[in-house]
Amino acid sequence: MKTCAFGNVLFTRDDVPEEPIYLLTKAFWDNLSEVQKDLSFKITKKEYALIMTGVPLHPGAQRYFKEVGILK
Repeated sequence: MKTCAFGNVLFTRDDVPEEPIYLLTKAFWDNLSEVQKDLSFKITKKEYALIMTGVPLHPGAQRYFKEVGILK
């Protein structure tokens, strides 16, 4: 059996304030079990969110990932 994976990225403008992006990122990842109820969404680790090339993280997302210890 072969599988294929595609990444999903949520983009925002860089002038969006930090707090709403932090809260959105936190709500998504802190409720991953709910998100996984969608049969097409199979991500299992927060670390996988940081595997993207050429896309800078918004300061709000950076704050969340630093808070949970997967970004220095």
